[in-house]
Amino acid sequence: MKGNNAIVSTSFNLFPIRTINTTAANITNINDNVINNIQNFSDSTVQLSFAGILYAGGNATGITNIYNNKIYDLTCTNANTGATAALINGIHIGSATGNVFVYNNAISLATQTGTEASVRGIFHAVANAFTVNHSFLYNSIYIAGSMTGAANYSYGTGGAGGFPMCVQSSTNWADTSANNNLYIGLSSGNIGAFNTINTGLDFATWKTNSLGDKSSLADIVANVPVANLWSNTANATMTLLPAQSVAWYAYGQGTPVNYPSIFLDINGVGRSTTIVGGPTTIGCAEQSLPSSAPPTITNTINATGTYNYSFGGKLIAAITINPPTSGFNFDISLRHFGGRIPPNPSGQYGAGYDSIYVSSGTPTGLNYDINLYSYPNQVYNIVTPANTRIAKSSNQGAAWDVQLANGSYTAGPPAFATATGLTSFSIFALTSTDAPMPVELSSFTSSVNRNTVDLNWSTVSEINNAGFDIERKAIDNSNWSKVGNVSGSGTVNHTVNYKFSEKIEGKGKYNYRLKQIDNNGNFEYFTLSSLVEVGVPNKFALSQNYPNPFNPTTKIDFELPFDSKVTISIFDMTGREVMTLLNGDLKPSGYYTTNINAASLSSGAYFYRVIAEGGNANFVQTKKMMLVK
Repeated sequence: MKGNNAIVSTSFNLFPIRTINTTAANITNINDNVINNIQNFSDSTVQLSFAGILYAGGNATGITNIYNNKIYDLTCTNANTGATAALINGIHIGSATGNVFVYNNAISLATQTGTEASVRGIFHAVANAFTVNHSFLYNSIYIAGSMTGAANYSYGTGGAGGFPMCVQSSTNWADTSANNNLYIGLSSGNIGAFNTINTGLDFATWKTNSLGDKSSLADIVANVPVANLWSNTANATMTLLPAQSVAWYAYGQGTPVNYPSIFLDINGVGRSTTIVGGPTTIGCAEQSLPSSAPPTITNTINATGTYNYSFGGKLIAAITINPPTSGFNFDISLRHFGGRIPPNPSGQYGAGYDSIYVSSGTPTGLNYDINLYSYPNQVYNIVTPANTRIAKSSNQGAAWDVQLANGSYTAGPPAFATATGLTSFSIFALTSTDAPMPVELSSFTSSVNRNTVDLNWSTVSEINNAGFDIERKAIDNSNWSKVGNVSGSGTVNHTVNYKFSEKIEGKGKYNYRLKQIDNNGNFEYFTLSSLVEVGVPNKFALSQNYPNPFNPTTKIDFELPFDSKVTISIFDMTGREVMTLLNGDLKPSGYYTTNINAASLSSGAYFYRVIAEGGNANFVQTKKMMLVK
């Protein structure tokens, strides 16, 4: 049943689409229908009940899909109250058997006024036991108006006394029966009703009783204005507004569903169906990354103790302030980037990260522990959840410090990773000890003395760090060359300092970078932020050879302040020239090193002489060296 457009009115019970007493053992689809502007104006004294779609039937082995429907403006003028008040349902699931999947529906029931009618977005009225799967997933529903009866829906807001989710019978209700829903009501204490139709529960109690909605969120309309959430509730266009911060209530909060396989949204946009494919947007429409920052969650810290941070009724983090922290009455704020990949990821990591910072006041002696909570939609490519740990970055994700010695994991639901004894805030993500996020480099600096370049760097922590290759390139060259290697420290959770020195031949400006290599061969680069410049010497100079004595090789350094013709010769003790290294070779100004291999010479004392002619000046210098075999 597809593609219908129903705009009708009636004076009695009414169901624009009604499927009842069906016994089909195969697949029934009710999809892509638009049902709107339906009014019941009966003055009957008996209870009226009508719905945009009524489904009550099926076969125990059959499958019914109710999806991609738009339903809006269902109203009733009947003035009955109490037990005979009208029942208005967007989608009504009655005494249905078989598999019933209700998903990707957009329902906007916001025009009912002046009666005690009960308005429900999706009403699951199966009071008897249903023996197979009934699931309500990815539905966007808005309910408003002045009705005072019960409201049941999986994504929307409710009128006075309304319940965002109402289940008449708990028999055979499973932990997969409801998920990926956003519940927004007028009262936080009336988020759902379970095993009844008239007793309100807050979100935490609803989840405890129903076991479901692991990836769902709940809040009140005062915190999530509908006008900032959906494109146009007047015609059930329930696409999110990415420029609004409340879009983060839905973006990336969903857990992929593979039974039924919901791989498209109401607009035909693809949805992930696997955890490693990434989290989904809850509600009927997928959403690209919001362009605004997430809402800010703030606690005022007025004493030591634990402070919880929740987003839409979902616990995100818990921060425990420890002694010797002082300077109280400061604020700690958190922004939860749910579903967004952390900056500069590698290895295994969760989908989502948190920015935590002191937003007001100045704590002193800060010391705290933190729990970051992990939900199924966040697992992403972490293979073994038990190995989850917290990663902390003080430079916006350029590098990550994995909390190992001070870290742990507690299974859920909800699961959480813990880090203890921290002293600063930053951004936080979840990673795995199996393939953790990279080494955190806390500093990388350089200094130059004549033509000697010294590189110094420090790590805050390391995991399986085999070492660092040092690479250099001239600024006029696109190719990097390896010039050295420094061994790493393996796995440590404390600061390690490293140093590398080299002499540059010639002159010029250079870039340096470190190639950090894990024991498994994974690597990442850290580039020095500034250029290294080796300038022109201010005078001619010749160094003593090194090593000295030597066998059979040694080196000599010389410096040229001008472009020069250079001759380097070696003499024995009688003054006989035994070797010529350079013979009038033209060398640009700069620093040079020449290697001497005296394997063909006998042990004894020798002299080396450098003659340099350039810049209208001549330079001649002789030094003694000792070959010992």
